[in-house]
Amino acid sequence: MKKNKIIIRSLLSMLLVGLLLLISYEMIHIYGASNQYKFELPKYGSNINAGIDKSQVRKIKFRELIQLDGWAYINNYNADEQRKYIVLYSESNQYIFGTNKVIRNDLPAALNNTDDHLESAGFSSLIDMTNVKSGSYRIGYFIENKNQRELTLSNIIVNKIDNEITFKESMNKQQSTKIEKANENIKASIEEISNENGVIKIKGWGYLEGISSQGNEISIVLKGNNETLIYDTQSQIRHDVTKYFGGKVDLDHSGFVFKISRDDIKKGNYQIGIYIKNGQSRGLYWSKESIGE
Repeated sequence: MKKNKIIIRSLLSMLLVGLLLLISYEMIHIYGASNQYKFELPKYGSNINAGIDKSQVRKIKFRELIQLDGWAYINNYNADEQRKYIVLYSESNQYIFGTNKVIRNDLPAALNNTDDHLESAGFSSLIDMTNVKSGSYRIGYFIENKNQRELTLSNIIVNKIDNEITFKESMNKQQSTKIEKANENIKASIEEISNENGVIKIKGWGYLEGISSQGNEISIVLKGNNETLIYDTQSQIRHDVTKYFGGKVDLDHSGFVFKISRDDIKKGNYQIGIYIKNGQSRGLYWSKESIGE
């Protein structure tokens, strides 16, 4: 009888310990949170086309997390065979998190690409920021496709200062580069100009005639009465430009987006130019469009 009581007490103790462990696990475990990985990242380039449609800060079980929903794929490869990761990137720290695939039937038509199975390019990632050190991180995309590994960085920054997390969009930077004499013909177009909430945005495309756009360095030139300013741009994949103008020449890397704060330039009108470097080739296009007052 005494032996049975000891066994019952032992079983009850084990049950109580198990229950406490389960309660502890439920208190700290975040269901749906992305796994963290450690990889050696490649050098970042421009062969990934990607975008973030939604970014938000969430608090779950007293923890700060970020939710990222968007799409990403390596250009000219089957998106259904690609493994996508989100990278929080700074010079001193890099954090890599997994994603969940989201079917996006809108992407093939929206991106004018029905060949690369872009309906499989969607992703969602819920990132626990608890162990991420305080700092500013550019959001990047790391994608593996069989033996190919690509990394690119977006212009979206997530800041973690103590326990406060915020998002902001980084602006393009002024360059010290001088405009060299053009030696190639250029075709270009400015499709969108906006000036909202103190941010100037220019979107378009440009390429050097007869030359593959792979390796393009596209800059925006702002020409005022007393100064000429040169800025870098954010690369965009443009299959439609290849389709309509390229023929056998790859013009996929001809797209760009440019954003600066209105406070970065002096008052006055600035004519918009597009300057392209590719190896030893140079081209300069002056549009009829301008920004400023």
